[in-house]
Amino acid sequence: MLGERLKHRRLELNLTQKELSEGICKQSQISRIENQNYDPSALILKKLSVRLNVSMDYFFNTKLEETDSVLKSFKKIADDALSQRDFSKLEYCLSLELNKKQKITLEEDLIYIEWIKAIVAFNVHKDIVKAIEMMEHLCKKLKTNDEYYLDFLNTLALFYFECDEIEKYKQFYKILMEEIYKVDMSKQDNLHKVIKIRYNYARILVRNKVTKEALEEILETIDICKENSSIYLLADLYCLLANIGDNFLSDEDILMYYEQAKFLYKLLGNEKMYLRIQEYLSSRF
Repeated sequence: MLGERLKHRRLELNLTQKELSEGICKQSQISRIENQNYDPSALILKKLSVRLNVSMDYFFNTKLEETDSVLKSFKKIADDALSQRDFSKLEYCLSLELNKKQKITLEEDLIYIEWIKAIVAFNVHKDIVKAIEMMEHLCKKLKTNDEYYLDFLNTLALFYFECDEIEKYKQFYKILMEEIYKVDMSKQDNLHKVIKIRYNYARILVRNKVTKEALEEILETIDICKENSSIYLLADLYCLLANIGDNFLSDEDILMYYEQAKFLYKLLGNEKMYLRIQEYLSSRF
């Protein structure tokens, strides 16, 4: 079990054996642990657990598999709610998860829950100061290879922007743009992070009427979706394109982009956005 879990977690974080072993033990020892040919000392195992951002229990507790799978279900629902920006649904799902009173032992899962709490505090309860403090605290805990590193930075950057902390926003966005070019977009989770970060940046450019740069960002992000056969946030991107094109696109082109977005929302089961576009098109065209 130890070897399997060590390897599984290492691969989750996109770490090589060399990167994991650095400053802790020899690379060959990592290989032997993963092949279940070597039992590491308690000190080595403790250092490995810190680098992998898990508790020591992760390596040995057979009950963790059940806990992890339950939280994976919550993460999927939460990620769907986030992609639809349905924060009321997110709050409801969070309350259901917390009411289970299930002991969560994995550090990454505890951090994930705190992230969702911060998003709910900001978008539902409008407790801006608390939400920013929570995210600043969480971001200090992160390493660049943590699973949700980019998501957390993106959230905090957006919080800063919404509160007119523009210099802080620019600082975080610069880091984000440097980091997204390092990720392997052949992995779906990474691809979604890149699309989400660039979409949010485009949305901010649109709101600030930086039309030329916004248009370039939208079109480049749509190309990323197409090149990778992904419809993640593609409907939102088409809406953004139709929105910004009001001043230079024909009504026919604008209608086309909204129709494409409407079709995708219907396909994805996002009834709220589907009906919102339908209502808008009925009143305009």
